Amino acid sequence: VKQVRLACLERAELIDRCRKHFLAMFAHMATALFTSQAQLRGVHERGEGLEVTIGPLREEHKLAVQKIAALELELKSANERMVAMEAELDNTKRSVAKTREIEERSRSKKELILSDSLEESLEINSLLKSKVAVLEM
Repeated sequence: VKQVRLACLERAELIDRCRKHFLAMFAHMATALFTSQAQLRGVHERGEGLEVTIGPLREEHKLAVQKIAALELELKSANERMVAMEAELDNTKRSVAKTREIEERSRSKKELILSDSLEESLEINSLLKSKVAVLEM
């Protein structure tokens, strides 16, 4: 930049123009700050209004979280009981199957014994009939 000598009057005009530019800039900054301040006040007031609404919701959320925790514990306990009952059911089914198997073997043995007894009774009956027939002669 080339320096030029200025007279007092020109210097005064230049200083006055600079002052006007600074005043305009500061006026613009003041307007921007006042606008920002008004916006922040509005946001703050909305925040306070929301805080009134949020307070009960926070308490409701806290209660819901506690209820969820209690339900999770109850679910865990129910699942443990279900596993225990399923194991007991499996044991009972095995026991019933063994009992049926034993009963089936017992029934088969009894039928075999009955069959043998019937054959023996029929043989005795046949023998007695032949003896009666011999005696009647």
